[in-house]
Amino acid sequence: MKRTLAIAVLVSLAGCSMPARNAEPPDQAKKPEPPTLAGGMMVPDFPADWVGHWKGSGATMSGGNFTYHFTLELDIQPIARPDGTMPPSPGSVHHSAKPGDRYTWKMTYTDRADKSKPADVREYQVVVRDPAMGEFVIDEGAGVELVANELMGSVHSAFSVGEQQLVASYVFNPDTKYDVIEMRIATFKPGDQKPVGDAAQGIRSGPVQSLQACGLVRWKPAKENQAKGK
Repeated sequence: MKRTLAIAVLVSLAGCSMPARNAEPPDQAKKPEPPTLAGGMMVPDFPADWVGHWKGSGATMSGGNFTYHFTLELDIQPIARPDGTMPPSPGSVHHSAKPGDRYTWKMTYTDRADKSKPADVREYQVVVRDPAMGEFVIDEGAGVELVANELMGSVHSAFSVGEQQLVASYVFNPDTKYDVIEMRIATFKPGDQKPVGDAAQGIRSGPVQSLQACGLVRWKPAKENQAKGK
């Protein structure tokens, strides 16, 4: 049975290992010129500027201990529209995606400690809802769609599984030597939060249960043969 991201991250949440800067990845894509916000801040367009094949390593931490070390590959590719045209990717004439556009979001986890374990492959898709408002979903199939919001170049998704709340963040940083996506997924239990301060303020605080973190370098640009629809 297909596991969702929400369930799978509960098994492997936490800590991080960034990719080595001296291991230069092949086929780095020519960086597109991202849009500029007030103040000169450059913001890559999601998901068009994120298209490519990404690789990196990370870890999970819980209770102050590393519990899992992994390698991760993330493949983001445009999926053909019903009329046969393609959603935008780096180098496209029309850069912004349209509502309804889809992109692969294929995540492949490999256990770094036990090479005999089969890879954990998660075939998801990003669906564009309202790009002007930064509204997207991560479609895991079987009706599971996680709301995702793009905010100034980073993508965030909050969801819960049972009593646990998860907050996932993906930050695309094009200002380093290589294009890098930094991924963080934190989990906590709202039930573990206790009232603090004046009760009238309604403030509650509690511990972060675990964290999954990973640094991904763009290994290859958009594929020559673009992804096909379902």
